[in-house]
Amino acid sequence: MKKLIFSALCLIFLGCVSQQKYTISPQFSAFRSEKLVLLPFENRTVDLSAQEILRKMVHRRFTEKGYSLLSIEETDEKLRSIGITDGGQLNSAQTDKLEKLFGKGMFCYGIVEDFMLQNVGFVVRKKVALSLKISSSSGEILFEASGEGRDLKIFTDREKAKKAFVTQTAVKLVQNILKTPLLRESEIAVEKIFSKIP
Repeated sequence: MKKLIFSALCLIFLGCVSQQKYTISPQFSAFRSEKLVLLPFENRTVDLSAQEILRKMVHRRFTEKGYSLLSIEETDEKLRSIGITDGGQLNSAQTDKLEKLFGKGMFCYGIVEDFMLQNVGFVVRKKVALSLKISSSSGEILFEASGEGRDLKIFTDREKAKKAFVTQTAVKLVQNILKTPLLRESEIAVEKIFSKIP
């Protein structure tokens, strides 16, 4: 039984180890001073708040790094004028349409790939995965990276597992009320990306 548990833990650990790959175009610095439009993120998760939470974090980090950004509200209002209300619809919008709407500059696209809390008694697993892509208004990809924030707790003692289940359920409820679910994991995922952005 101990060998089985050890093997399972090894597999989980190996699944948690991942290389954070990224791409920066040599042309990025030429666009650095231009306006950046942070577009709505595509949300591939079941959590409807994930896109909004991560987009606000990313907007704040771009502002802290000194980028010139439109507000999220102004961006969304302009997109609604051409019928786009969701990040998943951006694939249908050609870059020339976006350039006509926002002018020359950079466009940041995002995909929320994972935003989950699994609380199954003996295992509490949290994971946030986000990908960002920045392109010029002509469509050239200037930057691309992904970031993940994870937390995994395994309880072998029945009493500790019960306590963890109740505690994590309460934490999830409070975070949902405050609209800050998976805050720590989200911050880690965003920071992994921003550690690569010039």
